[in-house]
Amino acid sequence: MRVAILQPHYLPYSGMFGIIDSVDLFIFYDDVQFSPQSWQQRNKIKTLQGVKWLSVPVRFHLGDNIKDVLVDGVKWRKKHLETIKQSYSKAPKFEEFRHILKVYEEQWTHLNNLNQYLICLLCANLKLNLPKFISSSDLGHEGAKTDRVVSVLRQVKATEYVSGMAGRNYLEKKKFGDIKLKWFDYHHPEYPQRGSFVPYLSIIDMLFNADNPLELIRAGVNIAD
Repeated sequence: MRVAILQPHYLPYSGMFGIIDSVDLFIFYDDVQFSPQSWQQRNKIKTLQGVKWLSVPVRFHLGDNIKDVLVDGVKWRKKHLETIKQSYSKAPKFEEFRHILKVYEEQWTHLNNLNQYLICLLCANLKLNLPKFISSSDLGHEGAKTDRVVSVLRQVKATEYVSGMAGRNYLEKKKFGDIKLKWFDYHHPEYPQRGSFVPYLSIIDMLFNADNPLELIRAGVNIAD
């Protein structure tokens, strides 16, 4: 069984969906320390005025895990909704996928719940090969860094682990034993945007603009030993 473990991001870029599409089990790594002003709470879209950050305001204490971070207030929902509408209402696929914006009509208390819901919703609309989704907070674990990852993988009986390229900097391959360690690399595809192309935006930019987002995502994926 091929497994990936990643922190839940807000409106992630297309590469995360490439990983999800490639595995049998996707684990939301939600019991690790929250990093403020990271992808966990914000992402970028392209507006008529250029690239803009959409940030979810949060309340947390230093050292809190991702799963414990609270969403701060409700005004951000209207702001994000209106910014997305103004930016993409003329995009070719906006009407087809505008229903995903109903997420901003809901009350969200925890950032983790919002992010996981959005990722699963977007996966369904992209028509990915959907894996099983679970959260690391629902599993026990031992150790730190590589030991912790391997502990989680052993519990779910993984035979392969797909890691992002940044994992090369800290994962100790010898500790994986009989679990095959694979590396996920992503070459960001180009697609039509208004004006010059900007890569590494939130997936909603591709969803609203591209005719074949799933094909584009898969074309950018490379998984190797």
